[in-house]
Amino acid sequence: MFKYLKSLILRLVGPENLKEKLLCDMEEKAWRCLESWSNQPSVDLKEAIATMIFDLTAKKLISYDPNESSENLRLNFVAFMQGLLSFPVNIPGTAYNKCLQGRKKAMKMLKRMLDERRASSPRKNGQSDFFDYVVEELMKEKSLMTEAIALNLIFALLFANFETTSLALTMAIKILTDHPAELQELMKEHEAIVRNRGNPNSGMTWKEYKSMTYTNQVINETVRLANIVPGIFRKALTDIHDTQFRQVGQ
Repeated sequence: MFKYLKSLILRLVGPENLKEKLLCDMEEKAWRCLESWSNQPSVDLKEAIATMIFDLTAKKLISYDPNESSENLRLNFVAFMQGLLSFPVNIPGTAYNKCLQGRKKAMKMLKRMLDERRASSPRKNGQSDFFDYVVEELMKEKSLMTEAIALNLIFALLFANFETTSLALTMAIKILTDHPAELQELMKEHEAIVRNRGNPNSGMTWKEYKSMTYTNQVINETVRLANIVPGIFRKALTDIHDTQFRQVGQ
């Protein structure tokens, strides 16, 4: 099942698609957001980056546009995140209850969107998102894909992308702000790439992206220093004996 789902996801975010489409789309989205932020007196960086990442990911996965929808899908994910590690008391008003309700509403929206896609005619504009691949798999005989698996997978992809990536980017900016010498080195690498372009206003190429050695080091160091996942679950495989307690492995 893991290999099957991995191959399905790579059809959308695999190396070829990343080179041909995703890299340009990410750069374009970043430029639009930076231009918008520059006209504001102040910006809540974590919130702004999370919105940017979620909108881009949702567009690629399910062609969701918050400006064209009457419901705010991201708010449901925010509610889910805020109560994810809360005390499990399912009483209205608690963080845990809001977490459950957020997931329930998000799954309801995703199911409705999937049903609409399955009922509609195939798109003719050549654009494909994850829903297209899911519908294609659901139509196959003896497919491993089910509606429940598809909806849970889309929910997980949306949540994992916007929460971890936005936190990592926010931490990267914080770390670079605290270390101006490293920021200057990073800017030096990027400015050198722009100077070597035939057209300074052209978009980033895959070759340029792969040449950013210092940028890659900054990313790796940010991931090393920042705890960008909400929690890590571990299971003891053997009994651990201590003078104060005894933890029994499962």
